[in-house]
Amino acid sequence: MRELCERTNLPGKIEPLEPLPNCTVRADITKRALPGLGVMSGTLCGLRQAARPKGSVSSDEDDLLLAVNLSGHSTAQQRGRELILQDGDAVLGTRSSTGFTITRLTPVRFIGFRVPREAIAPLVGRLDDAPLWVVPYGSGPLNLLVTYAGAIADEQLVRTPELQRLVVTHIHDLIAAIIGATRDGRAIAEERGIRAARLRAVMADITANLGDCDLTVAAIARRQRVTPR
Repeated sequence: MRELCERTNLPGKIEPLEPLPNCTVRADITKRALPGLGVMSGTLCGLRQAARPKGSVSSDEDDLLLAVNLSGHSTAQQRGRELILQDGDAVLGTRSSTGFTITRLTPVRFIGFRVPREAIAPLVGRLDDAPLWVVPYGSGPLNLLVTYAGAIADEQLVRTPELQRLVVTHIHDLIAAIIGATRDGRAIAEERGIRAARLRAVMADITANLGDCDLTVAAIARRQRVTPR
């Protein structure tokens, strides 16, 4: 695990937990780095991930970290505060003087995003070192982010610098919308990242249900929470 952290420059360190009944240590991670964005996905089990505290020797200590539980349960802790993440929940953290940890006792399939603070700040205003907070499953922008990230997971879709910059901008917009963009920031995000992610979600919905003889525009609109038009 130490070699994994050193070799991949993960945002913090990952440590195996003390041996527990029916708890197997597992790390299956894919990491993708784009200009202004780090994405890490996979499955972790029997491990504790600790984000480096602010002030540590790190060039990315001002990054924002968003971790999504695609399936499974996790526990996030910071300053004695404990948050439980269920299926589909996400946790947002900023680097503070104490850092934070995420513990996964059982298998958790996840996707995590690391973005520079200065890339998000123009859309959301001032970003203080707020404590950890949970974004619950069902949040519209969070669902769009997960769908969009899955749609562009194929490296062939982001093989050119122009496409990479476009994808990164869209993800920045979606994360800003999750945090709570200002009115102007929300308008910008709606025209860029949210619009692109919603289109991807609709296309994925159509593809997944092509075999349904009852597939209609109205049905897709209901699932995607948009008007048929």
